[in-house]
Amino acid sequence: MPKYNVKFKFPIPDRYQEDVWDQGLTDEYLYDGPEYLCVDLDEVTGKVDGHSFYQPEELERPIGLDDYRLTLDCKDEPMLCDILDERDDTTPWDLGFWPHPDDSIAIADTYQELWIKAPDGYEDVLKPKRCIPREVYRKDDIYYDFEKEEFKFVIDTSDRPPMDTTWDDVRSRRDSELQNTDSRISSDMPEETQEKWKIYRQKLRDLPAAMQENSILPWQALMMFPDEPK
Repeated sequence: MPKYNVKFKFPIPDRYQEDVWDQGLTDEYLYDGPEYLCVDLDEVTGKVDGHSFYQPEELERPIGLDDYRLTLDCKDEPMLCDILDERDDTTPWDLGFWPHPDDSIAIADTYQELWIKAPDGYEDVLKPKRCIPREVYRKDDIYYDFEKEEFKFVIDTSDRPPMDTTWDDVRSRRDSELQNTDSRISSDMPEETQEKWKIYRQKLRDLPAAMQENSILPWQALMMFPDEPK
């Protein structure tokens, strides 16, 4: 079956993993895959139940009673086809979106940048400098609008907590972390190790106040909890 190779532009949000699009930002990517994809859609939700390379025999393959089959021309839907079909895809490395597995850690760090600055004593939150389409849009949430006869995309928010997180949620997690470490310090530990645990627990106690003093939002604070001492 022939493969299709084409560059395309795709929209990206104004802020990482937030559904805000006022600036009209885009990036460029390369689709390198089959010319057609055959997808089975749930007739109620429009969700993609399955997909495969298009072959004539695929049209004869049985489908569920509640499914609807649609063939995608990847010349017209390169972003959708790229998100759905990720087998043997080396494009993220070839285009420099991801660090190559053979890259050193120092080189890999060049692919990330500051997302949210943390207060002193806590870890900054990083994000990718560039995201490929299936990192911007959540594959499992793509659905087909039967009325408008078009696919709808939902932004991927898997890297951030819910934006309606409250300070009560933050304190609840903080209290749980403290409770889980109540018995981690013992008198027979080396003094240096004891000190590390004491500093860690104090950071947990101070976290809600430190975050609020620095105008950090609750959902952001959940990503800044200190790591336990090794």
